[in-house]
Amino acid sequence: MTKPTETKDQTNKNMELWSKVEKSNPLYVKKVTLGKREFHAVAAQSQIMKATELWGPVGDKWGICEENFRLIEAGEENKHILYQGVLIYPSGELPIHSSIKAGLPDWAKKVATDALTKGLSKLGFNADIFMGMWDDNKYVAEMRRQWKTDQKEIEGHTGERVTELERELGEASGDEQIVPPDMPEPPWEAESREVK
Repeated sequence: MTKPTETKDQTNKNMELWSKVEKSNPLYVKKVTLGKREFHAVAAQSQIMKATELWGPVGDKWGICEENFRLIEAGEENKHILYQGVLIYPSGELPIHSSIKAGLPDWAKKVATDALTKGLSKLGFNADIFMGMWDDNKYVAEMRRQWKTDQKEIEGHTGERVTELERELGEASGDEQIVPPDMPEPPWEAESREVK
């Protein structure tokens, strides 16, 4: 069996989208610490903005369809919500999924946003973060130079967003869950009310 060969032009065409979206603007990247874990996170809205720049508004040439939320139970104390959908974009479609512990505040938004971020990352969006390049100080300095941003501008622009991101990524603290009126009721709450 022979391995198919690609010409340089084919390789460049295959990497065209990736090359347009792989580098992250420092204004939308923050180092996050959760317990002993440290990682860099990108503002999901910045990915949506970049996709909109490339393909137009959500719902026109790109978006998510076939969304589905399922309750997964692995014992009384171990319940998760599995989100599945299909990311459609001009060149094709891609199944996306994520899960979240049941009962967390804003569970629907968090799990759907996480799945979208992971789906866009498979297309190359913010690949430098997911490839660990933001752990290299020289690379970060180069990105700041390329995007012409300085540390004060970055901190001033992202401070409130980062606090919200850290809250979203953290575990539930037992605080009351605030649910917007148009938010679907979690399936486990409906079941518990019926039993009582």
